[in-house]
Amino acid sequence: MVSEHGDDHDLTTTITAAIADYERVSPTEITQPFLYDGVDMAALEDAFFGPEVSGEKRDSVGTAGFQYGEYHIEVASSG
Repeated sequence: MVSEHGDDHDLTTTITAAIADYERVSPTEITQPFLYDGVDMAALEDAFFGPEVSGEKRDSVGTAGFQYGEYHIEVASSG
């Protein structure tokens, strides 16, 4: 699932929604393990989509991947 950052959802919600969509369940049913228990989602989101620092955008270019249960999650700066 590709999601454009800048929508009204944070990265954790976007990833959880993508897994729920794939499993054809409600996002509220995706509870174990909790995503934030294994990955520092705030740091990941800041690295790719962080606020401006000294007037310069902090948008990074690249990807980061991690294992979440049986899934390999890939976060890309492009969405």
